[in-house]
Amino acid sequence: MKRSIYMPLFCLVLISTFLLVGCQKNDPRKKGLVPAGGTITYNGSPLAEATIVFTSKTNQQGAGALSGTDGKFELTTISNKDGVLPGEYTVFVQKELFENLSDEELLEHNRQGKPSAKPKSLIPDKYTNPANPIINITIPETGNKNILIELKD
Repeated sequence: MKRSIYMPLFCLVLISTFLLVGCQKNDPRKKGLVPAGGTITYNGSPLAEATIVFTSKTNQQGAGALSGTDGKFELTTISNKDGVLPGEYTVFVQKELFENLSDEELLEHNRQGKPSAKPKSLIPDKYTNPANPIINITIPETGNKNILIELKD
């Protein structure tokens, strides 16, 4: 009876996958992270594809997220949606659209080696400036998956 080499290879791949997943789960950098996320709205409607940045007020690791089409987001510190350390944060948001340049602007940008599109913020500047944040959020020791960030004109 001929023995297949595929079974030992399959077992090796399976064991490696379990070890890799286990190592990521026990990553010491993730110690103390709690689940955090919620919904972001602008003038009462979900804000899709917005970049949300949580900056720690105590110089600990910050976190970020990208909102979905429904405005929902989950914070990431080390790897995808792993949460954030409990504490106090300032929050800023960016939502930009790249608009095309006119022919004259495009020629000038090409001469200067600049990109052919310029960003246009779709939300008021008061929410986009990390140097002067106006949103403050505290994440408790138990986490918070119901954060509501409401932006208005």
